[in-house]
Amino acid sequence: MAKVKAEATVTIDSLGKWQQPILDAVKAELHGAKAFGRAGLVVYWPGFHGHDVTKRQEIVRGVVRKLGAAADKRISMIMALTPKEVADLRNSDPEFRGES
Repeated sequence: MAKVKAEATVTIDSLGKWQQPILDAVKAELHGAKAFGRAGLVVYWPGFHGHDVTKRQEIVRGVVRKLGAAADKRISMIMALTPKEVADLRNSDPEFRGES
């Protein structure tokens, strides 16, 4: 008999009620951006091209701050990438593609 490997994924919603409002606010103000995440927020947006990492994070943090202090304090890390950077990571890093 073949062995079957069972896997389970548990999602921890550390942003609580702010999860969807934060994602919606980023997508609404940074047109064309894709955002996902929990305590760490990952945003990729063509508008980040030409900005350094610090400026990118400031842009996203500014969007989240408009929702108020309760939302702002939920975000502990912001990763802001261009769509090209995401594509490059997917093409060059097996772990990013979920292969390892």
